[in-house]
Amino acid sequence: MAEDLFIEMEAAQYTKTGQAACGDDVRFMTVEKENRHLVALSDGLGSGVKANILATMTTSMAIKFLESNVPMLEAVEIIMDSLPVCEVRKIGYATFSLFDFRLGGRARISEMGNPGYIHLRGTEEIPPSRTNRSSPPTGPTAKSANAKPTSAPATASSSAPTASPSPGSACART
Repeated sequence: MAEDLFIEMEAAQYTKTGQAACGDDVRFMTVEKENRHLVALSDGLGSGVKANILATMTTSMAIKFLESNVPMLEAVEIIMDSLPVCEVRKIGYATFSLFDFRLGGRARISEMGNPGYIHLRGTEEIPPSRTNRSSPPTGPTAKSANAKPTSAPATASSSAPTASPSPGSACART
């Protein structure tokens, strides 16, 4: 089955009119020796340079944590504790999604404040199997209403819907 899996990763970004920098950042990494594909996506609060710096800081830390096999919840907590909190909105200055795809049909996905991913197999939407891990996160962004880490471990099989990559599949953010 692993030979049938195909993972394609790409991103497109648009800068807000009048802004020199995009407030989002996405990083891709392939770990050849472990047959893994990693993606870190972050949306900095607002737009422009400040949002770009915080989104870039978030994806830089996240991709290194993923590459080093730091447990997903631990990585999420460290990133959340590192982000400053908006004094007006009381939320972290960046949201993020982390994806760790392993050839052989396994995927781990963690989302913090972003809209949930959409998993398509052809034109059919595959519902995610979500599990919340251990205790709620700590730190300044844990107080935010949209700070709910979810992790979606999955194994590819033909008998059950999964959150793992497969031929004709796409994961997208809304």
